Amino acid sequence: MTKKTIKTTTALLAAGAMLLLAGCSSDAPPAGDGAPTESAEQGVFEFQTPRYGSDSGEVLIRLPEGLLDVVTDREMLSTEAVLTPRELGGAKYCAIDVEPRYLDGSQDVLKAPSESAGDHAAEASERYESLETWEPVEPEVVALFMDGTIGTVEKAQQYIAGGGQYADWVQGVLDEVGVGYYSDAPAWGLLRDAETISELDDADPVAGTYYSDDLSVITLVANCAASPADDGDMEFSFPAKVKEDGQIAWLGTVELSVMKSGTITVTEARVAGFVRDTDGNWIAD
Repeated sequence: MTKKTIKTTTALLAAGAMLLLAGCSSDAPPAGDGAPTESAEQGVFEFQTPRYGSDSGEVLIRLPEGLLDVVTDREMLSTEAVLTPRELGGAKYCAIDVEPRYLDGSQDVLKAPSESAGDHAAEASERYESLETWEPVEPEVVALFMDGTIGTVEKAQQYIAGGGQYADWVQGVLDEVGVGYYSDAPAWGLLRDAETISELDDADPVAGTYYSDDLSVITLVANCAASPADDGDMEFSFPAKVKEDGQIAWLGTVELSVMKSGTITVTEARVAGFVRDTDGNWIAD
């Protein structure tokens, strides 16, 4: 079974560790550079700094209200999540349980196929029937297309089934445009390379992403961090539905690391399409 190692970013450090990160990490903005300062609630990360940590064993990450107020092109499906360390056997891997707090009905949207079989077939046919598709194809095949012999997907399939002289070439074109290759992969990209939580053996873990059937828990498994200053090997993004096309995108992403002791660190935080200005307001990037 192959699993994809996911980058992850979320951490909580004790006050002393926070001072260490502030003093030593080049990720944090230096004092006096005009960046807004916020006295965040301990154990809560709201994208107020590039890096954040605590050793309390639990972190609440949430998208700030000021950011959500200016996002108009996306419908948020989750805006906050609770992160807790998960105990695993062995000395190599560590894990974080992410419990997203969803808006009503969001789990169904995230688990649904990214496109329907009908939509995929229609789009593949449209690509096939576009002359642009045929520019690099053998002249003999183009001729068959132009005279109507294989002018539609249905006719092309009939030509192939009948053992036409250029059947292999025509099949190659159908393959190229995606005819017959529909996948019911979930809309949420995070789930496409993930395994169900029943596949995770806590005593003998394998790096990757795991999820419960109702998506209430997303478990991230990666190499243990040696210190809170290490780069993160895990990643979690808050999903959103793009209003224009219905696709699932993300708004805020955190890269995370976790130590064997349970210390979680947000090693990097990013927001798609927005930045915070020196007055603390979120503006389009």
